[in-house]
Amino acid sequence: MDPALASFAAGLGAKLLNEALKIKPHVHGEWLGTLDFDKDAFRKLYQVRQPAEDPLRLWIPELGFEYAYKGGFVSDGGSIPTIFQAIKQLRLQPDSFLKSYFLHDFCYATASCWCRRPDTPSWARLDLNRAMADCLLYVGLTAEDATLAEARTIFRAVRIGGGIAWRQHRREDA
Repeated sequence: MDPALASFAAGLGAKLLNEALKIKPHVHGEWLGTLDFDKDAFRKLYQVRQPAEDPLRLWIPELGFEYAYKGGFVSDGGSIPTIFQAIKQLRLQPDSFLKSYFLHDFCYATASCWCRRPDTPSWARLDLNRAMADCLLYVGLTAEDATLAEARTIFRAVRIGGGIAWRQHRREDA
């Protein structure tokens, strides 16, 4: 894809994401592609990979874009405090919604994700702010069939406590 066109597409993707989530907070998505990872049970970490043939991506029809991570990276899944994991009515374990957690971890680590229109083979890098990353998490959770209570609880917890991780990653970027 032409770099200028990629930049325009990424900017449009960011604008649409911001606007859609302000106007319609219950935007829905659909997970497409293949989830590929290995779990290190001893360290409680996941080695996440992105298959070239059928990459895992979050399709958001209202926006007309797919959102994905690229390459390989390490994730801890959902960083859910142990006290909240004990709530039996909600699925709040670190491995409950791995697709969403992996995309969110990538977004936090890089302050970006990759986006494209589904009819386009090329991906464009999309710079994200923390709120956009958290909104992608929320849409991803609903696409993984999280209940409204689960999605809202996880989203609110990330909005309250995620700033520490976001700032730590930005310091590492500097």
